[in-house]
Amino acid sequence: MITKGERLSDLKLWAADIHSNIKIEYQSAIGGFKNRGDHQFNFQVLDHYYQEVGLIWNRFLGRSFGVGFSYRLGYYQTSQFKDNFGVQFRLNVL
Repeated sequence: MITKGERLSDLKLWAADIHSNIKIEYQSAIGGFKNRGDHQFNFQVLDHYYQEVGLIWNRFLGRSFGVGFSYRLGYYQTSQFKDNFGVQFRLNVL
């Protein structure tokens, strides 16, 4: 029921925020590392294309967080499944 002062579009946005969804994700990275002296950590440079694919369940069971799984592909993939597999936790603040 729409009360005075509420718009239908506002209600649709609110309703979309409380429902969970499952998404397929693809993430990639490539780049260099300039100014190494400005950093406190010794990073390994990505000489090749880094890729991973996964599933994320946002608003897990109607809560304000999401859980997901990802798997590393391509050049940086290792021979061990467990080394390529990752778990993600996300906090939805908005």
